[in-house]
Amino acid sequence: MRREKDLFAIVMTDVLEEVVEAKASRRLHLRHRIATI
Repeated sequence: MRREKDLFAIVMTDVLEEVVEAKASRRLHLRHRIATI
């Protein structure tokens, strides 16, 4: 049970990091698009 909980926490952390990175890259992309207009 303990190992499952740790694994779940690790997976959640990875997912959150991916979401944050995706948001950051999208924001940069939007900023770049606005700059080119």
